[in-house]
Amino acid sequence: YNDPEKTDAAFIQNPLRPQVRETLYRTGDLGAYNERGELMFLGRRDSQIKRSGYRIELGEIECAVCAHPGVAEGCCFFDAGADRIVCVYAGAASPKELRRGLREALPRYMLPDAYVPMERLPKTGSGKIDRVRVRQEVEREHPLP
Repeated sequence: YNDPEKTDAAFIQNPLRPQVRETLYRTGDLGAYNERGELMFLGRRDSQIKRSGYRIELGEIECAVCAHPGVAEGCCFFDAGADRIVCVYAGAASPKELRRGLREALPRYMLPDAYVPMERLPKTGSGKIDRVRVRQEVEREHPLP
């Protein structure tokens, strides 16, 4: 709203019909055609997921996780193969304590399915949580059932 640059980035001219003014909205969905010419959904550019009919921003879950008094830092990722939200965090809270606290802060459909405590979360060169490395470490060192 009231941001022409973001509006121009989100609404673009249809490249398949340049002769007609036709605006398309960039949804954030990522896709590609397979070898049979079918369009396949690959995921999203942001951290929004769709699960059980609900659109969920993982960042909202992360805010609730980081607001817990026993959590120093945390992040979440979606394991599509197992259809579960995984919460990874550093801090003194036990998974049971964190789960109990999140039940009071989030609707049921947003609650993580797995909680993985770590001593510290890996960071990028700019000091942000390195989500790719977090996921790799969880899959390597903390295999989930």
